[in-house]
Amino acid sequence: MASLDRLLNCLYSTSDFLEQQSILTDITAEISASSKDEFDGKCRFVCSPRFLDTLRTIFKLTSTTFLHSQEGLHKCIILISELAKCESVRHALEPFLVALTDFLERASLSESFRFDVVYDCLRATGNICYENDSGRQIFLDAKGFAKLLSAMNLAVSWAQSEPKEVLKLTKTAVGCLCNVIDSNAACQKAAISSGVFVLLRRLLCDDFYTELHATILAAFVILAEHVETLESLGDPQLISLLLEFLQADNDNLVENSLDLLVKISDSEEGKLAVRQANAISILLEVLERNNLNSELQDQCSSLLVELSVGCALPHNHNENGICFEAEMAAKWLVDNDWNRISKRITAALFIGNLMRDEQSCLAFISHRLSDGNTVAEILKNVFIQSLDLADKILASDDFRTDTGRCNQCIKSSSRLSQKLQEDDNYTDIQPEDCPNCLLISQRKQVLQLQYAVVSALKNLVVNETVRRRVFLDLNFAEVLILAVVKLGQFTCGPIRSPVVSKFLALLRMFISLDQDTAVLFGTSDVVVKQMFSWVTEPTVTNYSLLAVVTTVKTSNYSCNVMNCFLRHGMVKLLSDQLIEKAAAVVMSGLGAIALFFQQQDAVRMFLEDADHQEFLSALNTCLQDGRLSTDGVLLGLQIVEYLSRAQKFASVILRSGIPGTVARLKSHPVEDIRKKAAQIDTFL
Repeated sequence: MASLDRLLNCLYSTSDFLEQQSILTDITAEISASSKDEFDGKCRFVCSPRFLDTLRTIFKLTSTTFLHSQEGLHKCIILISELAKCESVRHALEPFLVALTDFLERASLSESFRFDVVYDCLRATGNICYENDSGRQIFLDAKGFAKLLSAMNLAVSWAQSEPKEVLKLTKTAVGCLCNVIDSNAACQKAAISSGVFVLLRRLLCDDFYTELHATILAAFVILAEHVETLESLGDPQLISLLLEFLQADNDNLVENSLDLLVKISDSEEGKLAVRQANAISILLEVLERNNLNSELQDQCSSLLVELSVGCALPHNHNENGICFEAEMAAKWLVDNDWNRISKRITAALFIGNLMRDEQSCLAFISHRLSDGNTVAEILKNVFIQSLDLADKILASDDFRTDTGRCNQCIKSSSRLSQKLQEDDNYTDIQPEDCPNCLLISQRKQVLQLQYAVVSALKNLVVNETVRRRVFLDLNFAEVLILAVVKLGQFTCGPIRSPVVSKFLALLRMFISLDQDTAVLFGTSDVVVKQMFSWVTEPTVTNYSLLAVVTTVKTSNYSCNVMNCFLRHGMVKLLSDQLIEKAAAVVMSGLGAIALFFQQQDAVRMFLEDADHQEFLSALNTCLQDGRLSTDGVLLGLQIVEYLSRAQKFASVILRSGIPGTVARLKSHPVEDIRKKAAQIDTFL
């Protein structure tokens, strides 16, 4: 700090204007040359109250006579700009903001307009306002946006005579604008009102400012938080420009264009405008080229999927009635390079969103693509592949959880093994170099692929005609049973439960086809055992109970199904659910039992089950403790009524305490419950 201290003392001791300029230049150079560790300390050292008073005096003197003293003023501004990079001194520099904005206005009206001085003035203003709301308020109160706009308009008017200077100044002005408006609603609103948006839009459409497009779009992304801006961004010409920018080699330009397209697509009107600009085809082409980094590819994929939700597009179909966009996505699905698994996920979600009408779904199951398969067959095959791969990844313990490396890689290198003993975080072999390590790192993506494919299959078979054809033509019963086995091998954690939930919904759709199909699954030991196991998994309990109820109902209360259910512990399972789970789950359990008990043979089999007394006690508890809704109580009473008709019931009912509960329910405040309890009481 000695050299800075010497310079500051020299500054305080002289009133010579030229000498002051020279000292300010030396101070700026000293600070600029600082290392990252030294920079903040030097800025704080310089910005003492005495120095700030001295600088204000110099600044005031030079700014009031700036036509004759722009050089001196420029040196003050450069120093302020450099100091304002330090967060801890920005507040101390705020008093200069009014003078800086005034200078912008006067400079734009002067014939002695100097690009270099205005450039550094914009830098200083932007640096002081960076992440500094108090500084932004000063800028706002000083009508800074109007003054900033004046300087920008003047610079733009000189584009032909001073192209390099204009580009440099315009880029800095837009950067300054971003620093002022970022995360500040009041400044964003004022910027829009000032006309900044109109100027930026004009620059964006001008090829002269091509190299500034990414910077201009960054300002648009911030301004797009306001409805007024979003409405303006919905202009077809601007949307077409953004889609054109997606095909550029500039990652910043692509990223900002995507951000804006996503914001525009937040509204239904904006989404429609983006679709009508042929966005879906362009996004597919961009993803097809594989030249985006992973983050941009994910963002592009998300936008594609979002635009395809409820989409009436596309209109272009091949001779088989399948849209070209869906055929392109189907090719991604059959790409077995697991490095591109994210594209397969996108393809499955996209195709699933296109399955919104019977005609499209019939085309997907009937017409073959160039590889000889239908889209439905491709989805089936990819689902089976994902099940096998997830099985391999999740079942294998051949990897180190702390390093993310498979044991084979660790053991293959004695040097790596030695390093791991010394430092557990040390890595040498990269995961992409080893297929096993790659699979381990992609476990989450594999589950996402499963979810996407199951979602697409679920959309495909909404129509019963299509569902029946898929079930028969693709031998889908085997696929569903295989999936039950594969998905049932592991507990449903937060990552796996969405897959299982979606699969159970798909399984239930097929079970509901007809009685024979319901009996097929309802008498399958593998399926029933796993459905009951999923009932005990909190994250999928409701979905599995709905599958159980659908099986019972569609099987027409088949005794064969009941027998299989009892064999796998249905009574004990539902007893536990009645006691442990929330009311919604209790309702599903009661519904499953009530459906069965419409058949006397089912009642007989129930009473022969060793756990029937436990169920009756649980049912009695639920009827007593008030956890059930009115419908739940009526369902419980319905079960009691069915059981009361069985000869064996009398010998067990007394031990359950149900008669006393029914008697008390005769005075329940709900009339339907009172009537039902009174009716049953005559049997008891």
